[in-house]
Amino acid sequence: MKILVIDDEDDIRRISRLALGRVGGMQVLDAASGIEGIAKAVAESGSTESEGIVKYWNTLSKYPGYFGTYTFTPTQHNGYPTDEIVMSEASTAKNGTFAVAPGYT
Repeated sequence: MKILVIDDEDDIRRISRLALGRVGGMQVLDAASGIEGIAKAVAESGSTESEGIVKYWNTLSKYPGYFGTYTFTPTQHNGYPTDEIVMSEASTAKNGTFAVAPGYT
């Protein structure tokens, strides 16, 4: 399994490579930003065309994102399962967590 980890913290990327790669047996690519993530997708797919990038992204599964777990498939292109969507209160991000908005549990 191939996974792309995008995080601006070097330590988070390093820990992710160790945990997912060495322990989880996954092929791990990492990027410090969304732009770098797209560049890695271009490099891995060998294409700057959207079809090549999408084809590469379709090989990614269970990408641990900041707001949930992303999976891309040929039929699921938004990558974000709607059953994981929960509203959070604005401006409450702290240490990777958010306060859940009123009405959600």
